[in-house]
Amino acid sequence: MKKITFVQVGIALDISKADFRACIMGSNGQKVFKVIASRKFSNNTKGFSEFNHWVQKNLNKHSITEAEYLMEATGVYHENLAWTLYEKAHKVIVVLPNQAKAFLKSEGIKSKTDKIDAQGLAKMVLVKNLRYWKPISPVLKELRTIARYYEVIQKELTQNYNRLHALEHSHDPNKFVLKQLKNHLKFLEKQKESVHQQILETTKKDEVLHEKMKRLTTIYGIGILTVAVVVAETNGFELFSSQKQLTSYAGYDIVEHQSGKYVGQTRISKKGNTHIRRALHFPALKTVKQENIFQELYSRVFERTKKKMKAYTAVQRKLLVVMYTLWKKEENFDLNYAKQKVVEEQECPPTLGSY
Repeated sequence: MKKITFVQVGIALDISKADFRACIMGSNGQKVFKVIASRKFSNNTKGFSEFNHWVQKNLNKHSITEAEYLMEATGVYHENLAWTLYEKAHKVIVVLPNQAKAFLKSEGIKSKTDKIDAQGLAKMVLVKNLRYWKPISPVLKELRTIARYYEVIQKELTQNYNRLHALEHSHDPNKFVLKQLKNHLKFLEKQKESVHQQILETTKKDEVLHEKMKRLTTIYGIGILTVAVVVAETNGFELFSSQKQLTSYAGYDIVEHQSGKYVGQTRISKKGNTHIRRALHFPALKTVKQENIFQELYSRVFERTKKKMKAYTAVQRKLLVVMYTLWKKEENFDLNYAKQKVVEEQECPPTLGSY
């Protein structure tokens, strides 16, 4: 067999909590792909060191000087390896699971194992033009951690208020449990206030960042907490060059089902960052109470669909796009200007230069 000369190499990493499967694949530049090596490593410092030696050994064997590393964003389990590779000046790519899934599906890959996924992702590195990963800034990383903890407390508060309501309306409620629930709710409320204050203090650690975040609060219904979540979860919109990329990342991209005469339900994918969608839920409910472009959008979508949640979701998506635009342009929200530029977001997404 004729020896293949590789001109491009991709290294894919299928990561789980305990370990990760690595696959090195090469391309000759003429659509010929070959797996060079594949192996599993522990997802810890020792495993990273073994992985690094293994990669260098295989690259040297084929006289390859550099490669691109690709991994899925698997919760937080990919972060340590991504940082380790980045600090060694490697080219790192992090993709969303739905991006990886779509590529594997397009390749006709039906089986699912760590080895098969790694091979599919390795080919994805070689055939797709993907943006390199850039770590989140220290302040935004801290802000993201605190904001996510705030979200946990808020969810626990809601659950316990529901428990208290159910217990108070039951027959002969247990006084001991009632007292415990009320005390726990008081504790959670104090925690919530403390974490909220910490979020405010963290936003002020970077003066430039704080000023840019304040601009987004000029949108009616958007508070600093919502801004903190959106900005932290998107790394200050650093990796997005279009509104389409951002809405897809947040799970607001539109999914249609249509074939021949069959027309299925149109909905958002929800395959994206749930923290952003959760953060924009209540602001969307509030902003439509004021006469503005969001209220107009809500009315149009509701009139067309007769579904409140669909209209509110359209408003959430619009809020995210406007926040992105204001951030990139470093401007405050101008209601009068926005009214002139009002666009039906579901049918005709605006360009970056408009709201």
